[in-house]
Amino acid sequence: MEICGGYFYIIDFPHDHFYFNYAVAVMPAFNFNRFKISFGGAYSTNTYSQDFDINDSTQKGNVEYRFKYVAIPIVFSYKFINNEHYSLSGLAGIFETRLVDYKKTSTYQGVQGEKKTVDTYFGENNYGYGANIGIMFSRRLFSNFWMNVSSCFIYHNYNRSLNLQIGLEYRFTNFSK
Repeated sequence: MEICGGYFYIIDFPHDHFYFNYAVAVMPAFNFNRFKISFGGAYSTNTYSQDFDINDSTQKGNVEYRFKYVAIPIVFSYKFINNEHYSLSGLAGIFETRLVDYKKTSTYQGVQGEKKTVDTYFGENNYGYGANIGIMFSRRLFSNFWMNVSSCFIYHNYNRSLNLQIGLEYRFTNFSK
């Protein structure tokens, strides 16, 4: 069994501007020989913006989206390479999310050239879903502590992204092969 967590997005598709996003997760897991099943809870942010044209490209505008949500992920992995010091795994998972905060900010030029901003807030109870697929490298630090570095493509009904995850794992037993 293990506990790990923490990741950030490195690329969001297909948006014009990118922001630092983060997530914190606690994922207990069970190892069965080369297979691992992880599940748990996560809190995540996702901010991005897009430019748009108004009136046949004579005026420009920008929309910024800010999501905050909690997720319940389930991740399956298989260790292709595995020894007592490192492992290389393929992983795939599904998750359900619930928005806890969503804000959309539109900025554009008015008729007289003045800058206008409109904020739109959305409430809670908006549910989503998603899936991810990726690869993970694990290295034993000492005793039962491992560092995991993974890269995943995430498909979410709010966005698509490529992320880099760095996690610290504690294996409660030495049953890691």
